[in-house]
Amino acid sequence: SYKEAQSYLTPMTFLVVIPAVASLLPGVELNAKLALVPVLNTSLVSKEILTGTYHWNYIALIFLSSCAYAAAAMFIAVKMFQREDVLFRLLICGTRDHTLPPRHSKRILQAARGPKQLWLVAGVGHAAALGTAPAEFERRVLAFYRAAHAAKQDL
Repeated sequence: SYKEAQSYLTPMTFLVVIPAVASLLPGVELNAKLALVPVLNTSLVSKEILTGTYHWNYIALIFLSSCAYAAAAMFIAVKMFQREDVLFRLLICGTRDHTLPPRHSKRILQAARGPKQLWLVAGVGHAAALGTAPAEFERRVLAFYRAAHAAKQDL
C-alpha cells in the first residue's frame, strides 16, 4: 500500500536529508574524513565551490568515493534482482504506445521468469492506462500482486 511504501522510504529520506542539512551547520568544514561520507561530501564541496574555493584533492576523493558507492549499490541491486523471487512482472502496454511498443512488452514477457502477466490496453498510448481505465487498472494491478504474493507465500 501507499502507507507501507512511505514507511519504507521515510528512513531513506532521513539518510539523505540529515547529512545535507549537517553540511550547512557552522563549523562543519570539508576534510578528508568528511569527503568519504555520502551526501555530506557533495553538499560540503558544493558549499565550498559556491564560495569560490576549489579543493581539487577533496573533489577527486569525493568523485572516487561516490563512484565506489554507486558501484556497490549497483552490485547489490543486480544481485537482488537476479533473485527471481523478488520480481513480479506486470507489464501494462497501450496498443498505440510508440515509446515502448507492444512487441517489446511481449519480448520482455517471453524472457521473464517468475510471476508475469501482460495487459494490452486497447487504443491508448504510453503510460495512459491509468487515466483511460482507472478502475480496471486498479483491479488488475491489485489482483496480480495479490496472486504473486500468495504464490510466493506458498513456496
